[in-house]
Amino acid sequence: MSLTRRLQFALVVCAGILTTAASRAGVPPVNDDCASAIPTAVNSTIYGSTVGAIDDGNTPACDVSLGGHGVWHSFVGNGRMTRISTCDPNTTFDTKVHVYRGSCAALVCVAGNDDSDEPNPDCVIPETGSAANRGSTVNICTLNGVTYYVLVSGFGGATGDYALNISTSGLCFPPANDTCATADTVTCGGAAIALTDFALPDGDPIPSCAFTVSRGLWYRFTATATSAQIDACASDFDTVIGVYSGGCAGLSEIACSDDDCGLQSLAIATGLTIGQTYHVLVGGAVPAERGLISMSITCPAPNGACCLPDGTCIPNLTQTECEDQMAGAYAGDNVDCIAANCPAPPPNDTCEAATAIAIPATVNGTNALAANDPAPECGSFPIGAGVWYEVIGTGTTITATTCFTQTNYDTTLQVYCGDCNELRCVAQNDDPTGTPPECQLAGATRKARVSWCSELGARYLIRVDGFLGEMGTFRLQFSQNGVACAPTSVCLPRGACCDGLSCQILSEPECAAVGGAYAGDNTTCGGLVYPTAFENCASPFEDISGSGTLAAFASAGDDRAEEIPIGFAFDFYEEQFTTVWVTSNGLMVFPPSIESDADDFTNDPIPSPIIPNRIIAVLWDDMTTLDANSNIFYETVGTAPNRRLIVQWDGVNQFDVLAPMLFQATLSESDSAIELRYVALDTPNGEGDWTIGLEDGAGVRGVSIPQNQVVDGVCKRIVPTRFSSACCPDVDGSGMVDLADLAGLLAAFGSSQGSPQYLPGADVDQNGTINLSDLAGLLAAFGSVCP
Repeated sequence: MSLTRRLQFALVVCAGILTTAASRAGVPPVNDDCASAIPTAVNSTIYGSTVGAIDDGNTPACDVSLGGHGVWHSFVGNGRMTRISTCDPNTTFDTKVHVYRGSCAALVCVAGNDDSDEPNPDCVIPETGSAANRGSTVNICTLNGVTYYVLVSGFGGATGDYALNISTSGLCFPPANDTCATADTVTCGGAAIALTDFALPDGDPIPSCAFTVSRGLWYRFTATATSAQIDACASDFDTVIGVYSGGCAGLSEIACSDDDCGLQSLAIATGLTIGQTYHVLVGGAVPAERGLISMSITCPAPNGACCLPDGTCIPNLTQTECEDQMAGAYAGDNVDCIAANCPAPPPNDTCEAATAIAIPATVNGTNALAANDPAPECGSFPIGAGVWYEVIGTGTTITATTCFTQTNYDTTLQVYCGDCNELRCVAQNDDPTGTPPECQLAGATRKARVSWCSELGARYLIRVDGFLGEMGTFRLQFSQNGVACAPTSVCLPRGACCDGLSCQILSEPECAAVGGAYAGDNTTCGGLVYPTAFENCASPFEDISGSGTLAAFASAGDDRAEEIPIGFAFDFYEEQFTTVWVTSNGLMVFPPSIESDADDFTNDPIPSPIIPNRIIAVLWDDMTTLDANSNIFYETVGTAPNRRLIVQWDGVNQFDVLAPMLFQATLSESDSAIELRYVALDTPNGEGDWTIGLEDGAGVRGVSIPQNQVVDGVCKRIVPTRFSSACCPDVDGSGMVDLADLAGLLAAFGSSQGSPQYLPGADVDQNGTINLSDLAGLLAAFGSVCP
C-alpha cells in the first residue's frame, strides 16, 4: 500500500472513531451539520453514528422525504458512476441517504434513497426487525472535481451506527440534450429515443400540469402546421411533457401533459406559427422516475370528432381542444361526427340524478360520455367520468360490485352519504385484495367490490368511475347479508328517542324501528347540546411553555398518551370529567379510554363509532414528539368557578416531516366552553389529512371544523347549552316534573336563546324558543319521576 493510501485509510478510520466517540459521549457528532461534513475518500468505507445528532430541519428534501438526526460527509466526484450506500453489516438502524451538490448554504438535490432496491443481503438491517431492505443506496453520475455532500439520517427519527461506502465504476456523462440550450432537433414526423438515467436532476422548469419534473431532456422542432402532437406514450416510465415557445432564456409554456396515456404523456400544442421553433421538455413526473424516452412529433396534430356532454358533436378538434377546452369526449383521430354517433350522456350522470336501486338488484350501465363531475376525496380523488346510484341503508352490511364478465374496463367505486352538495365518504374500492377470478381483467384484478355497514334508513350515493379516466360498460350488483352491524360512518342525524319517559339517542328510522317517539335532530336525553359549528374567536394565544407542567410521557415518543388532571369538574356532553388523556397526535380523550386507545394515530372522521370516542380533536393526525424540541404542556389557571385548563402542543411534527407546529386548547369551568388556538401549522397532506372537532362517547354526535378553516392565527370556540331530557322535562333537575318546573317554564315563556329570560331546561323540544309546544310536553309528563 502506498504512503498516500495508508494516510487516506488512517484518516477515514480516525474520522469514524471520532464520530462514534462523540456520539457516545452525549454530544452531537462532529459532522452534525453540512459545514462540518467529514471529507471521505472515494472507494472507501467510513464508520460513524447518528446518536445525538440534531435534525436538519432547513435541509431541502431530495427524492425522498428527510429523515431525522442526520450527519454529513462529503466527497469529490471523478466523472464516474458512483455508489453511495449504508448497506453493510455494521449499520444498525433504518437509514435514509441524500446526496447534494452546490454549497451548504444553497444545497442542490442530486439523488436520495430510503430503502435500497439492490438484491444485497447487507441491505437488510436485523436490528430493525424487518426482513425488507432498510439500508439505503444512491447511484449517481458525478462531475469531475465537484464536491458532493452526503446526509445520512434515520427513517422516523431512528438513530444508530452506520457504515457508509462510496465506490466508483465506469465513466458516465449527462446526455448531450440535458439542457434547453443543447436541445436535440426532431423534425415534424420524426422520433427520438433516449435514456434519462444520467440527466442532471435540477434546473428545468416544472410544467404547470405537474408537481415536479425529474431528469428532463430537451428537444426542439420547427412547426410545419398550426398544431403538433408530442407523443411519449411508448416511454417506459412515468413521464411529464412541457412544450414552450420563445428562446431558452425566456421560455413560455404553451402545452403540458401528465398521465394522458396511462402514466405516460401525450401533449398537443395548438396555435403554433408555421416556421417558428418550439422547445419540448420530457422528464420524470416524480423525483425517482427515470428511464427510456420514446417520443414522436406529428404536425399537424391528429384531429377528429368531439362529443360534448349533451350529446352534440363538433368536428375536427384535436384531443386537447376537445377534452380540455370543450370538456368533451374525443371520438378518435380522423373520426367524423357521423361515425362518432355521439350518444346522449347517461341519465344518472350527476349526483342529483342518481338512479334509485332497491336491494337486492343487478343493473347494467356505462360511464361513456359521463361528465367529470367533482366529488370529494374518497380513498383517492375520483378521476374521470362517473355515474351515480342510490340505495337506502338496511342496518346490515351492503356490498356493491362490478366483478362480472359484462364489465369491460378498470372500474372504481366510491360510497357517500349526505346531500349532493355536501357528500361524505363512507367507503371505496379500486381493486379488491387477492386475485378473485370474477374481478380479473386482462389477467389483473381491475374490477371493483366494496362493502360497508349501513345505517337503517340512511341514503347512500354510489359513484361508478374509471381508473385514470377509463370508460366502458359495467354490470353492478347490490346485495346485503341480513346481519345487523354497527356502522363505522355515521350519516343520519341523531336525537332523543322517547319510550314513555325513557330516553336514548337514536336516528329517526332507528327510533321508529323500536316503537319510540323521535323528539327531533340533535335533541338530548339531558345534558349539554353543542351548536352545529364552531365560531371564530379573538382570544390570544397563552404561551405556557415556561409556566406549565410538561406531559413527560406524551412528549417523548411516537403515538404517546398521558392522563393529566383537569383541575376542576368539566362537563362534556352528558358526562363530567376531572382528568383527560393528551396525546402526541394532537388529541384529547376523556376516560374511560385507556392509553392504547387514546394514542391512535389514524384520525377518523367526526362523528365515528370507531374508538377513540369522547374526544376533542385539536389537530388529530399522525404526529410525533420524538424530537427533543417537541413537547406537550398543560396548566390550570384562574380560581373557582372560573378556572381554565390550557393544553399546548409545542414543536410537534407530522410523522416523518420536520416542520414544528404550535397550537393549544382551553377548557372552561364556568360555561364548558372549548377554544382551539393555532399559531404555526404545517401544510396538510391533502383533504381529510387532519381531523378537528369534538365527539360524544358513542361516536354518533359531534361537531367538526373543515380542515381548510384551520390556518395560522385562527381561534375557534364552541359553547354548549344545557337542556333537560326531551322525554322527561325536569326543568330544575329535582328528579320529578312538578310545579317548580311549571313555574320555571312559565317565567321563561316566549323567550328565545340569547334572551336573559331564556331557560334552557324549560326548552323541552330544544328548538331554541320556549312556547306552547314546550308547555304541552311538560304537562304531558307532569307528576312523573324521571328515570
